[in-house]
Amino acid sequence: MTRIAISYRRQDSAAIAGRIFDRLVARYGDHSVFMDVESIPFGVDFRAHLEEELGKVDLLLVIIGNDWLGARADGGSRLRNPADPTRLEVEAALKTGVSIIPVLVDSASMPDATALPEPVAALARLNPVAIDGGDGFENDMERLVGAIDALAGASAPGAADAVVETGSDVPADPGFDPAEEAEYFSHRGDRDDGHTPGEAAEVEPGFAGTMMYVRREEEPVLPPPRSSVGAVGWARQNLFSSVGNTILTIVGIVLIALILPPIIRWAFIDAVWVGDGREDCVVPGAGACWAFVEAKFGQFIYGRYPLGERWRVDLTAILLIIGIVLMAVPRIPYKRESAIYLFAIFPIIALVLLTGGNFDISIWTVIAFIVLGCLLTALVAAVVSNAARSLGRGTIALAAVVLAIAVWVGTLFLGNPALNVGSVAVSLSTLVFIICGGVGFIAGLMAIAGRSDLPGGRAILGLWLGIGTVTVLLGIFAIDFGLTHVETPLWGGLLVTLVVALSGMGASMPLGIALALGRRSQLPVIRFASIAFIEFVRGVPLITVLFMASVMLPLFLPPGVNFDKLLRALIGVALFEAAYMAEVVRGGLQAIPAGQYEAARAVGLKYWQSMRLIILPQALKIVIPGIVNSFISLFKDTSLVLIIGIFDLLGIVQANFTDSNWASPATPATGYVFAAVIFWIFCFGMSRYSIYTERRLDTGYRN
Repeated sequence: MTRIAISYRRQDSAAIAGRIFDRLVARYGDHSVFMDVESIPFGVDFRAHLEEELGKVDLLLVIIGNDWLGARADGGSRLRNPADPTRLEVEAALKTGVSIIPVLVDSASMPDATALPEPVAALARLNPVAIDGGDGFENDMERLVGAIDALAGASAPGAADAVVETGSDVPADPGFDPAEEAEYFSHRGDRDDGHTPGEAAEVEPGFAGTMMYVRREEEPVLPPPRSSVGAVGWARQNLFSSVGNTILTIVGIVLIALILPPIIRWAFIDAVWVGDGREDCVVPGAGACWAFVEAKFGQFIYGRYPLGERWRVDLTAILLIIGIVLMAVPRIPYKRESAIYLFAIFPIIALVLLTGGNFDISIWTVIAFIVLGCLLTALVAAVVSNAARSLGRGTIALAAVVLAIAVWVGTLFLGNPALNVGSVAVSLSTLVFIICGGVGFIAGLMAIAGRSDLPGGRAILGLWLGIGTVTVLLGIFAIDFGLTHVETPLWGGLLVTLVVALSGMGASMPLGIALALGRRSQLPVIRFASIAFIEFVRGVPLITVLFMASVMLPLFLPPGVNFDKLLRALIGVALFEAAYMAEVVRGGLQAIPAGQYEAARAVGLKYWQSMRLIILPQALKIVIPGIVNSFISLFKDTSLVLIIGIFDLLGIVQANFTDSNWASPATPATGYVFAAVIFWIFCFGMSRYSIYTERRLDTGYRN
């Protein structure tokens, strides 16, 4: 191997000499590069010992800086001194025939021969290598290493150093370890004998065996074995990776072989695809009666919706698909506008299209909303002004709200007498509501306006924006669009299933978030009310809630006031699902570290700002699987509305089993399979999109 010595003058180039030494050690190893000759023993001739030590190396690097000559105070140079160590090193190398490479550093130039003493004047004739101590250091070192390798290759001091002898008569070196030598060369990344890979090495006669060299280039990447990729690799990894998996795979294949062929034969091969009645489905060997599904397909999708108006259902479905695509595809821009369309504009259009609009909305309905807004304004003012602890305008507002509630409760048990106000008959409760609403509204505004430190102004503004929106919607629904009114009892099939499911999903999400935040609120009234609602609703089955909404709710309404049965079912489903959604969202809120809340407060965000911008986005992202699981459960639970006389997809399928024209042994099974496939398509679609969303958002939370 090449042994390299470095000669330098300490006050001239000690720093860069150290960098060159480190770079060469990393290249050739610390046993091949020497920077300082070992201490000369006492009583030994200095020059003779130096010549002996330098005779053991193959190359001397002479590092020459701007002060390499060693200027003295008298104007001479230290190199002129015969005892100068730097001169002795160069002189000994020239005398012993050691190869020398001058290395110029710090932009120094090669000294002229006239400036050198006669014994070292030959140094001026050698071609130097310049080393830049700045950004070009690495490139210059590569040039120096190339020069050293070329010089070592040209000399080829011992090709046998890179040869591992096997089967030779020449006795091996007892200290030679082929494995250790190969590992050493692999760390060096080169060979020390000057041969290139694949080149035949010249060996002395008597050397026989295998010659091994360390590869300079990486081995080409080979393709993986065929048994580990493709269908074969997947099967070996997932189906036959162990004895247990192999047994389960074989058992599964046997079960599939026993079950699948009869199903395929019943559903496809022996199935009746075309027919006019039960006679086509009761022939011997007949399978599924798909002719029944084809004949009743319109009812399965639309229920008893009028044939001439079914285009409105189709148009509603197209508008719904457009909104879902705009929101679900990440590459489509304008997500905010798409959300406004899907969650605000589309429901209004769908309601008008499906029902026909032109609702019979009286002026008293609008007045009722305005009075309700006044009472809510009074309640907000009473809460923010702490009316329960101090008397004032807030107390008057609170008293107006309490009186209105007391009158409403009293009318449920004592009746609601009517009073004649001019030519208009007005019930006592209505008159009290109007008076309490006006008084509470005025007192509440005065309570908030009288104190600038109360935060109720924004809440009241939002309240009246909501009331104004509802009033505008009532006006839209009262417009006659020229569409035939279709009552909800005529709705059925997949239409009802989607209406109940989508309405429940859309309403339960914001209600669930509000209940989850209310359950974690610091206000006792809000917290206990949220807990009571969640625990009560979760403690009863959905069918009980539907019965309450369909049968019990009308009993608590004033005489003459009634809601559509489907609307009552939608409200019951939404409230029921909201209770479960609240617990899902609460789990996400609890998973957020406390540091996120503290960071939001540290940057000056208020409660609702931190929830909207920091906490809720993270919490909802974490609980995406739970949210979608609740939606899938809700979609399947829509079949329970049949209990209260609303025919969803499953209900309309069961109702058609009683048609004597299609009564056959295969008809019920075929109808149930058709309904199951429809439910599976929607549920599987939601599940797959949930997985896609999880991967896209990377829902795994990292602390």
